[in-house]
Amino acid sequence: MAETAAPAFEEVQIRLGDTAQTVRRPVVPEGADFSEAAIVAAARKQTGLHFFGDDPFRANLRVLIRSMEDEAKLNAFGRVMARQFLIARLADRLRAQDLFDRHPEILETKLGPMTFIVGAARSGTTRAHRLLSNDPRFLYLRDWEINFPVPVAASFGEGPDPRITRARKAHAAFLAMNPENANIHTLEAEAPEEEIGLLNMSFATQMIEAQRFVPTYGRYCMETNQQAAYAYMKKLIQLIAWFRKDDPQRPWVFKSPQHMQDLDALMQVFPEAKIVFMHRDPRKTVASTCSMFWNISILGSDENDPEALGAYIAEKVQRQVEKVEEERATLVPPGQQLDVRYADINADWEREMQRIYDFIGLDFSAEAHAALNAASGDKEARHGGHRYSLEQFGLSADDIDQRFAGYIGKYGIPQEGK
Repeated sequence: MAETAAPAFEEVQIRLGDTAQTVRRPVVPEGADFSEAAIVAAARKQTGLHFFGDDPFRANLRVLIRSMEDEAKLNAFGRVMARQFLIARLADRLRAQDLFDRHPEILETKLGPMTFIVGAARSGTTRAHRLLSNDPRFLYLRDWEINFPVPVAASFGEGPDPRITRARKAHAAFLAMNPENANIHTLEAEAPEEEIGLLNMSFATQMIEAQRFVPTYGRYCMETNQQAAYAYMKKLIQLIAWFRKDDPQRPWVFKSPQHMQDLDALMQVFPEAKIVFMHRDPRKTVASTCSMFWNISILGSDENDPEALGAYIAEKVQRQVEKVEEERATLVPPGQQLDVRYADINADWEREMQRIYDFIGLDFSAEAHAALNAASGDKEARHGGHRYSLEQFGLSADDIDQRFAGYIGKYGIPQEGK
């Protein structure tokens, strides 16, 4: 049997102001088709399944496809990756619906008390989430589960779940193409991870925006109630809990910046949830988010405009803050919300964790304290190697201070410097 030729790779130098970095990506044919008809047909062919169940996700999908075609300026590799991403999410929906139909008990799975950590991207949500996840009393989602939430046939066997290996290989391939991303967010298959990956299956996340410049899609998602996407996310959490045979009494801890723009949908689907709101200097959150989006998207486009990205991210974060402030006053009962500042966790993480435990209603036991103490110095959670600035993206500290003056004043957020 003839051996399959290894794919050819190209190295491309990407400049950002006075700095440059090299990305390495496969050479692929031009013109990958990610039209709705093409990807639906491909997902059905791949799985041998046809029925998606209720499909309100199609509205999100159509706006996304138009935005990718009209705004993202995708190169050949970017088009291939977009096609693969869309097909994979549709295939997962088909497989999930097949499981729901064959095992209706999945959607009767009870879920324990839930706490969601919510804040702008890069505001310390990951650190708080990973600290709490070290307490063995909490349930949480792992990286491989949010990327591949639907069990495959081999998942039900005796050996390790093949989805873990699949996640490891995907992360290794991504970091080989652009190693800089290792300094922005650690990718570990079995580490705690945010639930945003489950919302990918409804095409309703800013993770998609990080992968390509699609501002029309992003604004649409921001201003459209995504209750259907969150209801589907709950189904997937039930699927994961059913597969793992979780104790239905154990509490859950989740986190995602996505909920800044979807607090209405979150509370409609999880009305009893407790919400920890994280607050950090917007100079840092905006600049770091720009850097994160830039470093992910440069693989798929050769026409990146850092100033256009900066203007969009500043607008997006400002609107997220405004929207969550508008909604939390009426949607979240006072006893279900707590405010935590990033600077306070850095200054005294034990004190802030005690506040969070008191809020959740759990004892900050000696065992929990020891578990969290072991993880408190986790370099990844602080993203110590990540370097970025507002000026790289055409922004200034004065502009950000003016945009967020009311927010900064309300929560007494200390300035971290330029």
